[in-house]
Amino acid sequence: MSAPGYAGSQYIVDINASTGAFINIVANSTVRRLFVAESPLTSTGAANTLVGLLQYKVPNDGTTNGFTTVFEAVGANTLTNQGNPLPAEIIIGSDRSQHMPMGEIIGQLAQPIVGLPAAQQAAAAATTMMQIRSGTANGTSVTVIEYN
Repeated sequence: MSAPGYAGSQYIVDINASTGAFINIVANSTVRRLFVAESPLTSTGAANTLVGLLQYKVPNDGTTNGFTTVFEAVGANTLTNQGNPLPAEIIIGSDRSQHMPMGEIIGQLAQPIVGLPAAQQAAAAATTMMQIRSGTANGTSVTVIEYN
């Protein structure tokens, strides 16, 4: 359950360089909006150099099986007044409700079904909302924010 005043979860994921495999971003809660941006920190808290380019795939890319088309999110190549590049950002979902009072669900945890054998329960997976990697030869880290 989320803390009072904040309905969601937030974490940092280290991702591969453009020559590496895509990393799955999997729902840790019921997700209505997903915000992914380059992080100045790694998942262990070390400093991370922003690369300004992320490659990602989504399940609803218009292809038969999804996760086929590679999209790119580009940060600003120019420096801000603090001397740092602006991070690449990706936003999926909406902050506005279209059909229900709280908005559409774009991802959720695996849903256990009472009475199913343990092996089938383990096979039920959370929603993969995105696959992501760096758009350059250097790996990077991203902050993932899930809004419930």
